[in-house]
Amino acid sequence: MTNFEIVGHRGAPHLAPENTMASFRKAIEIGADAIEFDVHQTKDKKLVVMHDRGLWRTAGHPGNICHYTLKKLKTLDVGFWFGSKFKNERIPSVEDVLNLENIRFYIELKDGSPVYPNIEENLVDMINGLGVKRRCVVISFDHDAVHKVKELDRKMRTGKLFIMKLSGTWDSLCENTDYLCPFWPSIDYGFVEEAHKRKKKVNTWTVNNVQAMRYVIGCGVDSITTDVVDVCVALREEYGHRKRH
Repeated sequence: MTNFEIVGHRGAPHLAPENTMASFRKAIEIGADAIEFDVHQTKDKKLVVMHDRGLWRTAGHPGNICHYTLKKLKTLDVGFWFGSKFKNERIPSVEDVLNLENIRFYIELKDGSPVYPNIEENLVDMINGLGVKRRCVVISFDHDAVHKVKELDRKMRTGKLFIMKLSGTWDSLCENTDYLCPFWPSIDYGFVEEAHKRKKKVNTWTVNNVQAMRYVIGCGVDSITTDVVDVCVALREEYGHRKRH
């Protein structure tokens, strides 16, 4: 399969500060089919987009997301560290991102209910309330959270993230999920073939050089998550394919 989907990891983080609206819009501009972003829950149970639990790395502020309300978090600058052009870029809410048009979403729950009570239900309700379910895949390393999302809405597409091939059975790996999302060095043609036999799609991450991209394309993956959307788009065009719709 060479007409694979290209997913912008945290948007286009080599061109704009990660997990910001500027980054997501840039990913769309340069040809991404989908964007991936990370979700946490605030003190007042609102859903926001940031990779880390803590605020220091990208906002220069002490504490964790769960310690603050959405209103407070919206006052923080998460663009200054990337460059003056992005000064005053704000932390997006999940709703902000899901209101983007003409793009699909890979939504990563960083933690499930043991850390953020009812986060799975809050996310499912938001997706359905905004009418964007057909454009969403909810993914997580917390496979219990993935199961919970599927239990809440059987039609919600889900994906299980993992770093290495799991020691469990294929049956358990494929339970309550539509996508298998392994770290790219852990896959081979046989893995992708077995996943497809079981009617599962394979999304691999985070593939940032052409040699690795060619390898996973050769394995037959359905989608590639990358920090360098423009590089991946150019490679897909080399294979003779265009943006997927």
